[in-house]
Amino acid sequence: MGKSVAWLRENQKCQEKTVDDRLFSDAESRRDVWNRLKDFYESILADESEHILIVSFFQVNPDGKHILRRLSDLSYIR
Repeated sequence: MGKSVAWLRENQKCQEKTVDDRLFSDAESRRDVWNRLKDFYESILADESEHILIVSFFQVNPDGKHILRRLSDLSYIR
């Protein structure tokens, strides 16, 4: 089960400053995640037989860091 933001702040090993930083020694960096998902992402873009809509909500902090706020949010169905 997921942990709270408060738990994250109390337990992370370092601050994330770049896409290569890992908040925990056994965690993936953002670059690791992208490298793992890149082939899947490219296969979606290459498949012209389907119509796919991906909606996500991003926030850009004053320091320029992009934060994904919502992805695959189905709350509109209710």
